[in-house]
Amino acid sequence: MKSILIVKYLTPWHQEILNERKINYDQVAPLSFEYIYNPEVIQQQMHAANHIVITSSKSIEALKLIPVNERADKRISVVGEHTTQELITIGFKKIHDAKNSEELALSGKWNRTQPLLYLCGNLRKDTLSDFWQNHQVPFTEAIVYKTQFLHPVIDASLHSCILFFSPSSVTSVCSSNTLPSDMLIGSIGQSTTQRLHQYHFTNIIEAPESTFVSLIDTITKLI
Repeated sequence: MKSILIVKYLTPWHQEILNERKINYDQVAPLSFEYIYNPEVIQQQMHAANHIVITSSKSIEALKLIPVNERADKRISVVGEHTTQELITIGFKKIHDAKNSEELALSGKWNRTQPLLYLCGNLRKDTLSDFWQNHQVPFTEAIVYKTQFLHPVIDASLHSCILFFSPSSVTSVCSSNTLPSDMLIGSIGQSTTQRLHQYHFTNIIEAPESTFVSLIDTITKLI
């Protein structure tokens, strides 16, 4: 029986979701991450910031530099329910979350007089920064991690479908593999789907909601 190939590093939480559903899967890590921030500098920036925005759980490592007794009062906007839960477990309480960057841009309460701090990676999308610039929202961008492509080799014949969770993971895999254009492909959201179209896939299923669970449940109904 062919397996689902998940192009993502899986945490114990992800593995629990898959095991609960008795899904036959393989995983491959498409990316690696290197933290590149100066702890003293980023700590000063976070202390001064009234509002911090992150769009990846990778930025949580930087947030851990905030003293525990200051976390409950720090205002945080995030993308992803799972990231929100991680923040809650380490003491953050004033959290606004959204399913994706587009939703966060429209739903966030942005202050035009107090600059916010955007913690991100070197390959971050332009969605939020473009929105803030267009709406005169002052912000400081701090790149706290660097994404590196691992270019894993994949044998598509072993898998019933392949699931992608970011545009970067699509690039990492598709720049080093020639996959069948009609292969069943699962996409976490719009930006990932757009990147997949660049590689001419014709059988792409996008999750109704930009969450791991939504994509898994959508794909398993089709195979």
